Amino acid sequence: MNLIALVLAGGLGKRIGGEKEAKSLWGKPLLYWAIKPYLELRLRIALSVRDPNQEASLKDLLKGLTLPVEEFLFFQDDPSFKGQGPLSGLYSAMLKVPKDTLLIASAVDQPLLEVSLLKELLSLGEVFLSFAVLCEKEDKPEPLPGIYPASLLTELRSYLRVSPKWSLKGFISYLSSKNLLVTFKSWPIIDPQGQSFVNINSLVDLEKVATCFYPRQI
Repeated sequence: MNLIALVLAGGLGKRIGGEKEAKSLWGKPLLYWAIKPYLELRLRIALSVRDPNQEASLKDLLKGLTLPVEEFLFFQDDPSFKGQGPLSGLYSAMLKVPKDTLLIASAVDQPLLEVSLLKELLSLGEVFLSFAVLCEKEDKPEPLPGIYPASLLTELRSYLRVSPKWSLKGFISYLSSKNLLVTFKSWPIIDPQGQSFVNINSLVDLEKVATCFYPRQI
């Protein structure tokens, strides 16, 4: 079994003025905070990107952080399925990794991931190998962070065939209907404030996170 941390970074980030991954938080780009927990866990990290230009930009950011670019994987959106948000990134990753891979996925705009929560999701994923594993918040599954086995590619293709509208939440509902979803309800014990689910969509969100949460240790 392979473990890969998939950071979904392919969105346009229009509400924040574009290039979301480069926006600064506590003196570092958002990309840094998105990958930091996985560096601590010593996982192989894959970055989902829109196209070659964005891949080059992310490589420049990594070089600026003095991180070994050659140790990162880059998955460009598949040409047949572009522009569908995080679902495009997940689809492309599933296409390119071995079928026995467990993907632990999160977004580049999630700077407050709790390492302990990621560890728990990984532990559950290693037990429920053929299931998506997500946190349940207010009776609904949180799409990210979460475990998405690459073996679910067949189900993702089926979902795309039968669904008129595509989204990650729609795919999760589809998995639930097929009894292929496991939810983790005890996450508040690990992350009482739900910081791991905070995402940044605008400059206002960025300022709120910068001022309302203690700066993470670099």
